[in-house]
Amino acid sequence: MKIFLALALACSASLQAQSIPEEAPIAPAVTAFEAALVGRWSGVLEYRDYQTNGRTKLPTWSSISLSHTGLTWQYTYDDGPNKQVVENLAVTVTPASYKVVNTDKPADATTSSVAGLDALKNGRGTLVLTGTIQENNHPVEARTTLTLRRNLLEIVKETRAAGEEFKFRDGYTLTRLTPLYEAPPAAH
Repeated sequence: MKIFLALALACSASLQAQSIPEEAPIAPAVTAFEAALVGRWSGVLEYRDYQTNGRTKLPTWSSISLSHTGLTWQYTYDDGPNKQVVENLAVTVTPASYKVVNTDKPADATTSSVAGLDALKNGRGTLVLTGTIQENNHPVEARTTLTLRRNLLEIVKETRAAGEEFKFRDGYTLTRLTPLYEAPPAAH
């Protein structure tokens, strides 16, 4: 696993450098973050139902891998009896932005500003992404808090219209399917 992560980190740095102009080098925190996300995840998608304002939870699986432009995310979730939804995303992280493109609907691409990259340790920690998205055909401010631990990934999106407070929109709580183990500190 350590060899795979080292290879993933090296490939990510090399591939990212090719897709971003030389004057905007990739921060080591970005490539460590990308490498830390790679893997298969399972958990729950929770979203706010706009009609009832209640929350609904759906079983969810995700696979995150490196691509030539950054990361490829695939979400699969059950949305009712005999209905499965698959969503494919291309995610590019730079020190200045976090871009998400739904590869099935490229016109729905969003770009957010990123806060927190400098505080990541080994690619883990919390990022706060802010930007504008469409919600019910109206632009709204979106704040996404992405927290990555060794084997836990939490993504919470909140939105607000002008003059309103942020409200929960959706969130993922995912656990790595194949846990990463770290050696305990050496005894003295």
